[in-house]
Amino acid sequence: MVFLYHRLLRPSILDPEFVPRFIREIYYKIRRRLLPKVNFKTEAQAPVMMTEFPGPQMKALLNDVETVSQDNMNHYIFINYDKSYGNYLVDSDNNTMIDLFGSISSMPLGYNHKDIIQLTHQRDYPNYFVNRADLNSYYDSNIVNLLQDSVYNIKPTGLDKVIMTCGCGSSANELAYKMSMLRRCDKAHHLRKSDLIDISSENKLSILSFENGFHGRLGGTLATTRSKYIHKLGFSSFDWPSAPFPIIKYPLDQFESENIKEEDRCLEALEKILKNKKNIAAMVLEPAQAEGGDNWFSQRYITGIRKLASEYKVDFIIDEVQTGMATGRYWAHEDYNFDNPPDMVTFSKKFQVSGIYMKNEMIPQNLSSDFCGEGCVDLFRLKTLGTINKVIQRDNLFKKSVETGNYFINNFKEMQGKRNNFTDIRGKGSFIAFNLKDSAARDKFIHFARNRGIFIAGCGVRTVRLRPSLILETKHYDYLGRVLNSFDL
Repeated sequence: MVFLYHRLLRPSILDPEFVPRFIREIYYKIRRRLLPKVNFKTEAQAPVMMTEFPGPQMKALLNDVETVSQDNMNHYIFINYDKSYGNYLVDSDNNTMIDLFGSISSMPLGYNHKDIIQLTHQRDYPNYFVNRADLNSYYDSNIVNLLQDSVYNIKPTGLDKVIMTCGCGSSANELAYKMSMLRRCDKAHHLRKSDLIDISSENKLSILSFENGFHGRLGGTLATTRSKYIHKLGFSSFDWPSAPFPIIKYPLDQFESENIKEEDRCLEALEKILKNKKNIAAMVLEPAQAEGGDNWFSQRYITGIRKLASEYKVDFIIDEVQTGMATGRYWAHEDYNFDNPPDMVTFSKKFQVSGIYMKNEMIPQNLSSDFCGEGCVDLFRLKTLGTINKVIQRDNLFKKSVETGNYFINNFKEMQGKRNNFTDIRGKGSFIAFNLKDSAARDKFIHFARNRGIFIAGCGVRTVRLRPSLILETKHYDYLGRVLNSFDL
């Protein structure tokens, strides 16, 4: 039986050229019966901590992994993905924790969702999984349907096309910058009439970004990242312009006039930059600054930015890498009701794939990039996104995530009246944050929460951010509420 099981897990033994279809149908039925059955009713009832966090096994693994990798381990956690389910992760020390960080906003349906598991049993999924074809040259015969079901049918309002990149948000933003620059430059003209020195002297275009924004750590994206300057330490970077970003005070209804003055100050400074610098190809902005501290702004402010971008003929790029699918809808920027939509929108994380949506006029004639094209996309990730879309619609998850988020925000405000450790609750859906008095207090709370079975992380200077899945329920936030109430500085 073991031999038969392993043989039947190999789809390559059924070459359609030689094996009749009815035999292949029988094969797939038998294979589905022999595949290991997943228990879909295993979400934990509550966190269970077997050790301190991080535990001894995790500390040992950290030492081991550092012998083969020098990756940044700021939020390190070693997870047993086989045991993790739903909103709960199980770490390498068998600690069961509610995951409110979601791989930095990358887990729309939590761990081992039954619909995703069932997707892996479909007959075409193994083919997409094992074959890494360059889809710029080797298009899958089903690519149109795959793109329709995954990325095209959810495109932002007012945008026409989508181009896929290699999976991370940095690559999406990097290509958006290149597209904005390329469409202003006729490469063929330069290659015919200029030498390389002339090309270098004329390539002085720049991308404007905002203080405390984060857009990645590649070449161009690092130049536009302003959240932590340690990211730039040791790297030569482009000297691209930065505009001030408003520092909003909370609660909003108590500081309305002060916030308007602050946003006006920033808009005036932005216009001054646009007047004085004639080489700005695009400006890039997050609908809410994520890594910089979950910094929000008003519709009035972003409408002013959009108006200035149009007036000075600067492309307007919205970075939805972390906000996408997180604020009770696919695209957070659509809450601002633009009369003139952004020129490009970048995405990644919860979408499982990365890329750019754009208006037709944004596509340059000579588009080429290391990050460009469906050749960079794993087809099984497109299939996964298609299933995620169906689950979101079937289970009404955006509406539920907004209701769950509002439940926590309202309870937090009630608690805040009794305890002053936590302030400035803000956000929408599964994109929520609050502050403590300083970074030391914030870090102390994160350590406290993790050792009580809540995996969370910070951003900005003193902010705790929540990035749970769309399937989070009020009972999970109730547990976080008890942890908040039991914390003392």
